[in-house]
Parts: sequence; C-alpha cells; structure tokens
Amino acid sequence: VGGGGMAWALTAGRRGDKAKGPDRALTGGGEGTFREIDSWGTPVVAAGPVELEEKLGPWAKLLGLIAIALFWNGGISLFVWRVWSEWRAGNGFDGCLVLFLVPFVLVGLLLLSGIPYLVLAVANPRPRLTLSRAGVPLGGSAELEWRFAGSVQRLGDLRIWIEGTENATYRRGTKSYTDTEVFSTIEVVARRAGMPLARGNARIEIPAETMHSFEASHNKILWTLKLHASIERWPDVSTEFPFVVLPGDGRGR
Repeated sequence: VGGGGMAWALTAGRRGDKAKGPDRALTGGGEGTFREIDSWGTPVVAAGPVELEEKLGPWAKLLGLIAIALFWNGGISLFVWRVWSEWRAGNGFDGCLVLFLVPFVLVGLLLLSGIPYLVLAVANPRPRLTLSRAGVPLGGSAELEWRFAGSVQRLGDLRIWIEGTENATYRRGTKSYTDTEVFSTIEVVARRAGMPLARGNARIEIPAETMHSFEASHNKILWTLKLHASIERWPDVSTEFPFVVLPGDGRGR
C-alpha cells in the first residue's frame, strides 16, 4: 500500500508538470483522430470518422477484479492464518480479532464471487461503435453506427444513450474528493428483443445549451455513449465509449 501511494504521488507530480504546458494529450482516440487539450482545456480533434474505444473492456474488468481480489484476500489471509494457527495450537480464538476480520473476509468473498460473472461476460458479443465525425460540436449532430461481433442471436433488449457528466475535485482537510453529476441524458436507440439488433444506424444530436468536453486540474466535462444489451440467464452486455463534444461553431449541423 505504501509503495502504491509513492507511485501515485510520483505519477500525479508528472501529470501536474505536463498540465503546465500549453497543450497536453487527451487519452483515447482512434483511427483518423489526433486528440490534444488546448490551453483552455478544450479537446482538439481531426476531422473524419472514428471507431470509439471502450472505456473498460471485459478482459480489463476481469483482470482488474482478479488483481484486486488477490491483493485483498492475500492480505487478509495472513490474519486468518494466524487465527487458525492459534486455534489448532489449543489457544482458542481471539474474539476481538475474529470480529475485526469478519467484514474484511466478507468483502473478500464478495470480490471472489464476482470473478465467475466476469468470466462469463468475456464470452458476450462485443459491440463496435463508429461516429461519422471525431468531434461533435454543440448544436451539431453525427451519424452513429453500431455492430456486434459474436453470438448476436442471444441479445435481448438494446439501449444506447448519451451521458454528459461533470467531475469536480476539491480538498477537504488533507483528503481529496471528487463529485460527479450527470447534467445531460440523451436517448439514442431503444430496441426490443426480436428487432434487428446486430447492427444499425442512428443520429445523435448534442443540445447547443450544454457544455463541451473540458479538462482542467480540478474540473472535467465528459461525454460518453453508453450501451446496454440484455441476455437472458447470462451477464448483460454493459459498456461505455467516451467521445468528444466540441464548442459550437454557430453553424449547428
């Protein structure tokens, strides 16, 4: 834990140094795009269609949960082994230690129980989302194309929607807190089971009165395309794809 804290502090320091320059890279991107943050915190993108990248794919979720479960249960197992060893030696249980460990053991079991669920989710059909333009301006629109790779016949209801969120980071005493608020929800696709789901097209429109993508040291405006497809008696397909909303150019569409 201490080593992780030191690594985070060094990484945060490097990010702070990069933020002082006039431009810095924005994570993400795809074919036909080049993203930067200008001196005002606004993303800069090249023209052209772009295939969006998942914020966190099924393999990343699975491996991340396995790593967290191993770290958590590995630490707790040392104390559980001590309690077990004392009991086998005939010294009885340390009641205070047992009561202290119970919630931590339950959390560890909960983490382990989520691994089989994510293993099944890896076999789900994978969605691919493509926008006709890399950055959608305020008051503008873009064509969205979606398609699934895999056993699409298992898919049930499909929903795709847009969320605009604001992240505000502040300090209270010696701790940092981040508040997240959804300021815009825009429905894009809603299809029931039995309708064509494997692929399709839709138009997305960003209201002119909202806020474009923005990133500063303590505030962020993030736009995300979210997708959820139900699968009967199986983990659902649930993922999200960040994309860029640009300042309005006064010409709208």
